[in-house]
Amino acid sequence: MDTNLFLAVDELFLAALAEGKDVRLHVDGMSMVPTLKPGDIIVVRQVAPHLLEMGDLVVVRREHDLVTHRLVRRRSEQWLTKGDNSRYFDPPAAAEMILGKVIAIERKDTEIDLQKAGRRSLKRWLAGLSCLEAGVFRFGRSLRGPSQNLVMDHAGAPGSLAARLVSFPFRLAIRLLVR
Repeated sequence: MDTNLFLAVDELFLAALAEGKDVRLHVDGMSMVPTLKPGDIIVVRQVAPHLLEMGDLVVVRREHDLVTHRLVRRRSEQWLTKGDNSRYFDPPAAAEMILGKVIAIERKDTEIDLQKAGRRSLKRWLAGLSCLEAGVFRFGRSLRGPSQNLVMDHAGAPGSLAARLVSFPFRLAIRLLVR
């Protein structure tokens, strides 16, 4: 995208959020599959950082990109996010990098309201599950050392066949819970 056009769209997006308007964004990546799929529309609302809960889907500014991932942990003033379809935590984000949280997902003719009370415990459970997966994967890699036989995982990050097997139960649980 042309830099000037990117800056104009960025300003409109941020202005709409600052005015308290919900903003709709098109999903085009694979890092949150199956929770978010390419072609989905997410509805984003600006939320004060202290009101965010573990498990919320948040939109984070990463240089010139907007990344929508799950909020999985908070350390002091740093927030950790992770894609449901990734084995790695994202680099820590400062509160000002979090532009808003996803309040709904529009998929085909269905709207999934993420504000429903019953979804709060599911979101927290998924955040914990995601942290556990990343921890197990990190621990396994530390025991094994650098792998000579790297394959690509679903999100496009390198991983060994053993790492895929370790992650399988976590990915299966996420797929079953997010239906």
